[in-house]
Amino acid sequence: CVMPLGSPIGSNKGICTKEFIQILIDEIDLHLHPTWQARLVNTLKELFPKAQFIVTTHSPSVLQTLSPEEIIPLGIDEEGNVFRKDLSLGKYGLQGWTIEEILHDIMDMPETTSKIFEKVKSDFDVAMDAEDKINIKKNYDILQEMLHWDNPLKKLLEIQMIGMEESNE
Repeated sequence: CVMPLGSPIGSNKGICTKEFIQILIDEIDLHLHPTWQARLVNTLKELFPKAQFIVTTHSPSVLQTLSPEEIIPLGIDEEGNVFRKDLSLGKYGLQGWTIEEILHDIMDMPETTSKIFEKVKSDFDVAMDAEDKINIKKNYDILQEMLHWDNPLKKLLEIQMIGMEESNE
């Protein structure tokens, strides 16, 4: 089906074809908000049930919505040759993975946090190992301000701080 401009999505008022077609879309996620990225592929499949979509993406939001057989991950070796990566995904593909896990493990992004965060976290760990109370507290306070309010690391750091305080009593 081809939807005329202005037709609401899901209205089924498109121009339908009984023929199988292939549609190629490069960078399907480009310029779209992550919410729209996550919805787009399924919406296209509903609107064009007789179409095969071949798309490229660098969006974990898109990958997270696909079944394992719909994902063909590509990599580049040391000589610049393109190869198909083996993901060994289960029945649900990446649908239970976080965006961060997809970025790190599928898209080979080495770090998903800032260098500043990594430095403060490292300084906190070094201070803990050295039992340097001043730098422990300093870096703990910075980490508490940096981290998302619901990040489990906040609780772990708090437990470490309580353990440190209890061992000093």
